[in-house]
Amino acid sequence: MNFLYKLFFVFSLIFLVTILFLTAISFPLVENSTIQKIIDIPSGTNAKEIVHILEKNEIIGKNNYLFIILIKLSKLEAKLKFGEYNLSPSLNMLQILNKLARGEIVVYKITIPEGYNSIQIAELLDKKEIVEKESFLKLVKYGEKSWEGYLFPDTYEVPKKYGAENMLKLMLSNFEQVAVDNKLINKAEQTGFTMDEIITL
Repeated sequence: MNFLYKLFFVFSLIFLVTILFLTAISFPLVENSTIQKIIDIPSGTNAKEIVHILEKNEIIGKNNYLFIILIKLSKLEAKLKFGEYNLSPSLNMLQILNKLARGEIVVYKITIPEGYNSIQIAELLDKKEIVEKESFLKLVKYGEKSWEGYLFPDTYEVPKKYGAENMLKLMLSNFEQVAVDNKLINKAEQTGFTMDEIITL
């Protein structure tokens, strides 16, 4: 009888702790809050550092070790994406964790005007904190190959610190899509010119 009582007590305690934990992570810090904050999660940030950032910006409560436990239990720590997030104290811990795991980072619209050369594009992207100017220019003029002329002018939606390599790939992919849609490669072949020659004309 004593053993059954202890077993019942242990299971009851586990059940109670589980209910309290699920309740705590399901309720936000401030319900129906209209406050929105852009929170930056730097690259390489671990679970404890993320919790500290969220506490500091009043997205979750102080000394909220429950969020660390949630991250550990979900085994999502390695999948959390760095970047800027639009967060609110009206979000509960599960919602915040899902945003971080899915990488729902803030993106910015940046327009590359027609006629801009690679230097002007690099300066614009650097000013908007999308890439570092020198890193971008090194990739544009890599050895004997230059992507000058292939940097398609358009409006792009990218996060801050997107990186030179990612930005260049995005712009080249955009150019390739436009070239395919407009059959520019076929037209170049019909004239006897290569695409590089058409670009430099």
